[in-house]
Amino acid sequence: MIDVWTSLVNIGKVRLWGDSVLTLFRRTKRISSMNPLDVSTETSRKQDVLYSLPLQGIRVVAITQAWAGPYAGTLLADWGAEVIQVESRVRFPVGTRGLTVDHRGIVPEGERMWSRAYPDWDGGERPWSRYVSFNALNRNKLGATLDQAMEGGRELLLDLVSISDVVLENHPPALLDDFDLDYSHLRKVKPDLIMARMPGYGQTGPYRDIKAWGSHIEGFIGHTWVRSYADIDPSLKDDVYPSDAVAGITTAFSILLALRHLQATGEGQLIDAPLSEGLMPFLAEAFVDYTMNGRVQSAIGNADLSMAPHSVYPCAGDDQWVSIAVATDEEWEALVQALGRPSWALDRQYSHVLGRWRRQEEIDAHIADWTRGLTSREVMETLQAAGVPAGMVQDTAQAHADPQLEALGFFENVTHPEAGTHRYPGIMGSISSHPNRIQRPAPCLGEHNVYVYRELMGLSAQRYRELEELGQIGDDYLTGSR
Repeated sequence: MIDVWTSLVNIGKVRLWGDSVLTLFRRTKRISSMNPLDVSTETSRKQDVLYSLPLQGIRVVAITQAWAGPYAGTLLADWGAEVIQVESRVRFPVGTRGLTVDHRGIVPEGERMWSRAYPDWDGGERPWSRYVSFNALNRNKLGATLDQAMEGGRELLLDLVSISDVVLENHPPALLDDFDLDYSHLRKVKPDLIMARMPGYGQTGPYRDIKAWGSHIEGFIGHTWVRSYADIDPSLKDDVYPSDAVAGITTAFSILLALRHLQATGEGQLIDAPLSEGLMPFLAEAFVDYTMNGRVQSAIGNADLSMAPHSVYPCAGDDQWVSIAVATDEEWEALVQALGRPSWALDRQYSHVLGRWRRQEEIDAHIADWTRGLTSREVMETLQAAGVPAGMVQDTAQAHADPQLEALGFFENVTHPEAGTHRYPGIMGSISSHPNRIQRPAPCLGEHNVYVYRELMGLSAQRYRELEELGQIGDDYLTGSR
C-alpha cells in the first residue's frame, strides 16, 4: 500500500521540484514580489521550513466548507501548497465559520457545545474569525473573498483558476455547474488543471444533487446501523463524522496522484471523491458478509466479531475507562497471569477463542470487577507490560496532556490575530528529510485580498476599489447574509 507521506517524499525527489518547480508549475502565473507568508513572529525560521516542503510552488483554489473539504486543503497546505480559501461575503457558511453570522458575545451556559465553541465562549464582534472549528481546520491557508454569483464574480474566479494548479471544492455540484464553472469550463482557462470535487454522493447518478452533511452520509452507507449498542435504536445514537475526515485524507492523496500524473504527462485530472464512497471500504467486512452469506450485520457495541474479551471497562475515578482487546490464546493466558490467575479464569472453556467469545459477557463482568480497583493508566501499564493490548479511554483534556503526544510535540501554540494564542493539534505525520510545523493561523475572512487580487491577479488599485464598493471584496459579511 502506498501511503501519503511516501508519496510526498517521492514527489520531492523528482528533479522538477525545488527551485525548478517554478518553471513547471508557475509557467503561467504572475509571480509576486510580495511574500504572502511573511507573518507575525519567527518569520525567517518559518520561511526556512516552508521553502523546504514538498508541495511548495503548488497553488490550490479551495472553495470548501464544513470539515471534509477544508481538511483536504489543510493537508496540502501543511506540506507547502499555497492554498487560497475562497469565501463569499453574501452566503454565510453554516457549520464552517459558525452556526450563525450574528453569534456575537458570550454563548449562554445551556448552549455550550463544540459546534458553538469560541475562545472563552465569547464570539466577540467578529465571531466568524473566532470560530474554533474553522481555525482548527484551516491553518496554513490564505483567505480571499469572492462570490461567483455577484457581478463579475465568475470572471474573477476564472482569472484566479488560470494561475493556479488545483481547484478543490466540496459543495453540491450545482453550486459551480449552474455558473458554467465545472471542469469542462475551467480547463478552458487552464488546460492542465487538476480539479477535485467532493460531493456527498458523486457527480453522476440519481443522488447527484442531494445535499448532505456527515450524519446523512453515515446513515446512507450503513455506518449508523452497525455502530453503537444492540439495545438502542438509531434515534438514540449520537452523530459521528468519520466520513469527513476520511474524505479529506483520500482526496488529498488523490490530488498527489494527479500531480504525479501531471508531471509525467502534462495532463490535468478531474477527481470525483464523494464522501459516501470514501468510508465504505472501512465497512468492507459487513458488505462482504452480506454478499457472501446474505447476513445483515447489526450493532454489537464494544464487542468484536472474533476477539474476546474485547470491550471497554470501568476504572477507579469518575467516568474513567480502559479498552482491552484479546485476540489470541497466548494473550488470554497473559491476561490471566496479570489478573493473578483468579479461579474463574481457569475455566477450561475460556482456554480457546470460541469458548471465550460465547461467554464474553460473564468474562467482561469479572474483568470489570478487577479494573474498578485501578486507574485506567495502571490497567494499561500493567497489561501492556504483560503483552496484552490495552489503552486508556481519554477525554479531550487527558489527551491534550498525554505524555506521548507531549513527547512528539504534537500540539503547537498558534497565535491568531482575532482568536488569540492557543494550543492546536499539529501536523499529521512527519518526514525525516522535511521538518515541519504549523506555519500560520487560519485566515480571517478576506485577510489576504490584497495579495490575491493585486499581487497574484494583477488588478489595478482602481479595480480593487470598485470590487470593494460592489461588496465582492471585504473582511466581513454583507448585511442580510444568510
